[in-house]
Amino acid sequence: MKRNGCNHKTDKMRLRVIDFTSAELNEIELEEIDDLKKYKETETVSWINIDGLSDLNKIERIGKIFELHPLLMEDLVNTTQRPKIEEYDNCLFIVIKMLRYDDAKEMIVAEQLSLVVGKNYLLSFQERVGDVFEPVRERIRKH
Repeated sequence: MKRNGCNHKTDKMRLRVIDFTSAELNEIELEEIDDLKKYKETETVSWINIDGLSDLNKIERIGKIFELHPLLMEDLVNTTQRPKIEEYDNCLFIVIKMLRYDDAKEMIVAEQLSLVVGKNYLLSFQERVGDVFEPVRERIRKH
């Protein structure tokens, strides 16, 4: 798997999980990729947010755990993708651009956000830490 695109990715990968039902919520930051296996096929809903795309070995391991198609994996690390939606046998793959204003550079900066929606899970892959989803996380936390 080759990586194409921007060079502003987060160096260290960060894995955050919100695992929930209508009655219970667990929020955790994982250190090991293999800890993701338990979230693949559970009765709970699991939102796994991955910040940082620079470690291709870890990205490939995540792809194997969730049985992601090789073409999806190529698109995931190619941060120059155009926005799109593709349907695979076991998931839906969505690529969009998040826009934010960089005060220091006085310009709008685009970042690729890739979403993989499976049976009871959502994987969100971001180039760097920080996103627009904190209000969504707050709503989940409040059930």
